[in-house]
Amino acid sequence: MKALSIISLVLTLIAGFIAIGFTIDVSQKRSWNYGYLNDYESAYQTGGDYNTAYGYVDDNYDAIDEATQVAGLICMVYFLFLLTYSILGIVKIKTTTMKVFSIIALSLTGIFILWDIIMITNPSGLSFDEVGPAFIIFMFFGLAYSIIGTVQSFRKPKQLPS
Repeated sequence: MKALSIISLVLTLIAGFIAIGFTIDVSQKRSWNYGYLNDYESAYQTGGDYNTAYGYVDDNYDAIDEATQVAGLICMVYFLFLLTYSILGIVKIKTTTMKVFSIIALSLTGIFILWDIIMITNPSGLSFDEVGPAFIIFMFFGLAYSIIGTVQSFRKPKQLPS
């Protein structure tokens, strides 16, 4: 359990930085999309080439959907790892602190897994720049949980007096 706790710390940091990167990436693609939409509106008003401006919008939506799905799959791997780590935390570490935090982690991770499934299955309806900040905040909870798990796994159990 000690090695798994250390892996959890490292994986949480990596997943947090990946979530930050994908949030920024999808947000930038969405802001470029607004620029293309403005080009489309100006082309419409001036009698220009509608199909070119509209084609850019479609291509950019595809890029946003693809980045959202990739980010969702990466976060799903992290969430499933945290779910496994929480279950093992309840079973292997016998302290009250770890059991309480494991139950909280199980509950929150379940909610975020459902949210992630919705995002992966319908990326055009819910993109990663909309849920990314909540995932990043959850990564801070995962980091705290991993630190507590690491401390609790290295802690020696109290011996009964003989």
